[in-house]
Amino acid sequence: LPEVTMTCQRVVIINDGKIVAIDSYESLSVNLRKSDKTFIRLSRIDEDIIRKLELIKGLTHINKENFAEKSLIVESEIGFDIREELATICVKNNYGLLEMKPVAMSLEDIFLKLTTEEKGVN
Repeated sequence: LPEVTMTCQRVVIINDGKIVAIDSYESLSVNLRKSDKTFIRLSRIDEDIIRKLELIKGLTHINKENFAEKSLIVESEIGFDIREELATICVKNNYGLLEMKPVAMSLEDIFLKLTTEEKGVN
């Protein structure tokens, strides 16, 4: 799937013999996401940064799965661009902002979202 993402202009997703989507990867990603995600890597990290980031308007979730590697994925409501405030908090509090980039849905995420049914949902 990563190769498809890099080489194809349009994607056709088929589920149970039926076409469920035909579009560009970028359009599918934008239309199916429920939040904007931003990856940040810091030179220093502690629990205090979480409390400070949680005060950002529009922030919905902080994924601390890679906390030990000094990185976070910060989710915000669609339409809330929190990058400037996110960077300001990290820099002003001396956390050493090393990297910040948007996180798009992978083609695998898109495929799974369109082809798997959640239990209890018809």
